[in-house]
Amino acid sequence: KASQMTLGNDDEKMKDYGNKNNEDEKVDLCLSIFKKFLSDLKLSKYENVFIENGYGDLEKMMYLEDEDLKSEEFGVKTSDRKYLLKKLESLNKDHGKFKEWIENVVKLPLYSQPLYNEGIVT
Repeated sequence: KASQMTLGNDDEKMKDYGNKNNEDEKVDLCLSIFKKFLSDLKLSKYENVFIENGYGDLEKMMYLEDEDLKSEEFGVKTSDRKYLLKKLESLNKDHGKFKEWIENVVKLPLYSQPLYNEGIVT
């Protein structure tokens, strides 16, 4: 099938790439994506609150619940909480679909780990 492609020699390159990531670059990338996400939602005012509470990247934000956001540590307004949680839920579903597509349709499960390492798939 055309949708079940493989990349042959590129598979080995991807293995190497997944092992050579610079931790500082990954942290910077995750932080940049996190900031862009909040900015796109017009919720940048909460940026520092999330970072101070250890949620300065989208992967960690996926674990936030309504009760967390209501707490004194976060203090997120009700309308912002509901909006943020809906967007996180949608983002989580999209990432799941992308990971499933990579592994099952394109038949490249080898790429899952490097994409996870880059924060593209969580």
